[in-house]
Amino acid sequence: MSKKTKLNLQALPCVRRRKVENIVLTYAEACYAHGLLPTELDRVYVEAIEAIQLESAFHAAQMPAVNNWEQARHYKQYFAPQFEYYREP
Repeated sequence: MSKKTKLNLQALPCVRRRKVENIVLTYAEACYAHGLLPTELDRVYVEAIEAIQLESAFHAAQMPAVNNWEQARHYKQYFAPQFEYYREP
């Protein structure tokens, strides 16, 4: 693991650091289950740290409220533009 990745991991609060370590351990276990050695662990740590930081950036109070799923599922109807097709005489 690179020095920069170690510093980024150590800079995280304890709760977030545990979440990152759980993600990396899950990745390693999946690799072993398929008979592979885990590779690119530095990159896995970096992406896990980024994912945890993004997860913590959006709190539930900031998310828009949807009273029921029907509101979230419906979209406006799309109408294709009408074209005059050229026909040869």
